Amino acid sequence: LEIAPITYDFASYLALAEMERRKRGLNKLHIVIVPGRRLEKEFDDYQHIVTPQMRQARIMDMLAPLAKLLPSCVDLTICASKSEAASLRFASAAHIWPGGYSPTFPVSPHHRLVRDRARQGEAVFPVFTAPREAMETVQQTLAPQLEGALPVVITLREYGYNPARNSNIEAWGAFARGLDKTQHRAVFIRDTQTASDPIPQALDGQIIYTPASYDPVLRMAAYELAYMNLAVMHGPMELCWYNQACTYGLFLEAGTAPQNTEEAMINQGFNLHGDLPFATARQHWYWQGDTHDTIAHAFDDMVTRIEKNPPETEMQAGHKHD
Repeated sequence: LEIAPITYDFASYLALAEMERRKRGLNKLHIVIVPGRRLEKEFDDYQHIVTPQMRQARIMDMLAPLAKLLPSCVDLTICASKSEAASLRFASAAHIWPGGYSPTFPVSPHHRLVRDRARQGEAVFPVFTAPREAMETVQQTLAPQLEGALPVVITLREYGYNPARNSNIEAWGAFARGLDKTQHRAVFIRDTQTASDPIPQALDGQIIYTPASYDPVLRMAAYELAYMNLAVMHGPMELCWYNQACTYGLFLEAGTAPQNTEEAMINQGFNLHGDLPFATARQHWYWQGDTHDTIAHAFDDMVTRIEKNPPETEMQAGHKHD
């Protein structure tokens, strides 16, 4: 955490570690989290939105649960100091990744390496999978509310940092109200930062699955069980990227923030106006804003993709979709 952000980008680092594990022919991963300056200080506009206390909490609330989604991760150490990390690094570990790492001079591979290695033909999947008990919890909670309809899980960005990238909640609410509820029901997962705030009027009467806002494991289970996932592109959707069982349509309008200009996206290794190089046939990016019309069009397009490449999940078993 000297150089790595405490965000859902951790998902991409875990994917890289898993790819490296397979490449080296190793059986398991031991994830080590090392404290560093990004716990105390971030750049100013982010520092005021995600405070040091919030970043500290994210270690247990975000990073540790993400490691649980990786079946090959059999051990997780959250170091109290760099000296503890140095002991693991130099006295215990037989295999190290990233290569050349030390707590004194940390290195962190750019997450674009996942995309680059995929383009070179290296397999990315499998990476994440939701634990069975989490799948059962989500299914038991949502099934009575769905009343036999297929779940369309909509993840909202309602974030104080770069609000121009936030979800168009009015459009998402209108889309949800327009669904044939005998066939499909919207299930909203709100932003972690705002999940306890009053429900926006646009979402009145909608299913909101609050536990997933706070628990990445339940979030992953909801994504895996969904008939489809729809969202603007933001951090939590990296869970869907690395789970081949997830079906998703993601919206990204380039240029709404410095991080997603066309130049920035190219520098990060994305296929501009295309999909991730390892995406399945049921995983697609829509390079547009989330207006009501674009959401409705994307939904119809995703239904076609699903019908051509049907998913198989427990929540959908037994439901007949014409």
